[in-house]
Amino acid sequence: TWWEAGAAIKGEISEGFSYDLAAHSGLYIPAGKYKPRDGRQKVGKAKADNGAFTGRLKYTGIPGLELAASVQHQVDITQGEGSEPVDGTLFEAHVAWQSNDFQLRALYAQWDFDNAINAYASTAATDYVPGDEFTLATPASDGKTITGADEQKGFFIEPSYRITDKVGVFARYSEYDNLAGNSADTAVEQIDLGLNYWLHPNVVFKFDYQNQDAPGNTGYDGINVGVGYSF
Repeated sequence: TWWEAGAAIKGEISEGFSYDLAAHSGLYIPAGKYKPRDGRQKVGKAKADNGAFTGRLKYTGIPGLELAASVQHQVDITQGEGSEPVDGTLFEAHVAWQSNDFQLRALYAQWDFDNAINAYASTAATDYVPGDEFTLATPASDGKTITGADEQKGFFIEPSYRITDKVGVFARYSEYDNLAGNSADTAVEQIDLGLNYWLHPNVVFKFDYQNQDAPGNTGYDGINVGVGYSF
């Protein structure tokens, strides 16, 4: 989950074609880190020296279909703590299509950062563990050297089917690479197979099995169980 504080406006360009524009707080990725996930903040305690801007276009002119694309830009994801600013731009596009009880969703997202993020991420970490998918790097005498963090991307494709009012199934294929800017194979691939059971229209139990393929045989396979409540 990722949330920010700010102000937004939205409007309709034509029937079924809308836009959203927002100015808001941004990421703060600390030294030694490079993943956007590491830069999420709690709004009340967020470093806000450098904000971000987001824009989205969405099309819903055909019943059952949603097409959208978003762009976010931040001038400095280090919030002034790096030796030089590191700007970042996120591009995202997705499609959602539903026909009766069948639904198909797909999403692609990509971050492009200044090359300076590699040096910024290489300065502080000393806990490099070869093969660990969360610290993929080239070991150096003074810790680790990050390469390829200037491009980070991923996508997923997810079909689902509502068998009855209470039971639904889904499958998902996803792939992401937090070091896509280098020539090494650092992508993580994952397949999920799941079952949803609605105890009540607002309460759902979720069960899924995941099979993950990551560099160095470090993928995580397992079963996830969760519950969702809509209010």
